[in-house]
Amino acid sequence: RQVGADEFGGQPRALADRHHQPVAVRRYRGLRQCRLEARQPEALRILSGATAEMCAGELAQVGSKFDLDLDEEAYFGIIRRKTASLFAAACELGTVDNPAGERHAPALREFGLQLGTAFQVTDDFLDLAGTERETGKTLGCDIGQGKLTLPVIRLLGTLPAAERDALRAWLVGDAPVEEKKRRVWRMVVDRGLDTD
Repeated sequence: RQVGADEFGGQPRALADRHHQPVAVRRYRGLRQCRLEARQPEALRILSGATAEMCAGELAQVGSKFDLDLDEEAYFGIIRRKTASLFAAACELGTVDNPAGERHAPALREFGLQLGTAFQVTDDFLDLAGTERETGKTLGCDIGQGKLTLPVIRLLGTLPAAERDALRAWLVGDAPVEEKKRRVWRMVVDRGLDTD
């Protein structure tokens, strides 16, 4: 079913995903309620806010699966919520119960957002270019699950219309994930998009 914006306190709509979304929806709703109703300590406020942001980012990403028109602005919006918000919270938590904390909290939060964004962009490039031995995790998951990441978005943006349409059709096709990963990475490197 489609989840309406009213169920998320005005947050963006996302298509329900029976494996990921119900848990994220419950967490998001519960944390949002906790944040709004409770007078909680600063650390709990920071953590519940970050968790709600992460859930909203995950829901946005689930809703954008196989959206081959996803642009950089939407991509950065998703990773800011899904990943960077956690880094921001970790940095901001260092200011709790610190006499100078209130003064430095905004700068540390911004540092965490930037660090988290850089981390996620790097992770997205490694998902295509890395090896499982180097990264210690399964690779090619994003491309296999229809999640557009920065290298793919930029690649699609550089291609002439006919090539772009052909690549889009191939990406949603039945080719093995490893083949998709290799071909896309080769195209990214050939166009110098690995160094931008």
